[in-house]
Amino acid sequence: MFLLLQNLALYLLKFPLLVLRLPAKVLSDTQVHLALRSSDIQNGLTLLDDCTATVMQWYLVNGLLLNANKSEAICLGTSSQIRAAIDTFTIAGTTLLVSEEIRSLGVIIDRRLTFESHITGVVKSCNYHLRALQHIRHLLPFSTAQTLACSLILSRLD
Repeated sequence: MFLLLQNLALYLLKFPLLVLRLPAKVLSDTQVHLALRSSDIQNGLTLLDDCTATVMQWYLVNGLLLNANKSEAICLGTSSQIRAAIDTFTIAGTTLLVSEEIRSLGVIIDRRLTFESHITGVVKSCNYHLRALQHIRHLLPFSTAQTLACSLILSRLD
């Protein structure tokens, strides 16, 4: 099982140096990623609580507040791992619900990594722009319409 907690950290230069001393694996300055075994969830949550307590302390020392209410969490894994997973946990004194899906860098990630919601959203967006282009197509030269279609559609597929 994999726990992803996002929107926890800062965009400051000093912050990543602090995080490097923490036992949790931090892949960026806005997300905390923990790989957990189903049998070891409690130790992982303790580790996460220690990590967020250290981050919160750093915020306070630097005159900032951690808004844990804006944090999101998701547990990723197989169906059996997800059934055994937690529904809520506490970080920085705030109880968070584990989400079914979250958005990270424009990608909708669901618990089983099927990306169904993301794909549906991309298809809807592409269809919307194609229909909008159909309304003005008769007013545009072919090359302009082709350029518009490629820029509107391909930018969503990349």
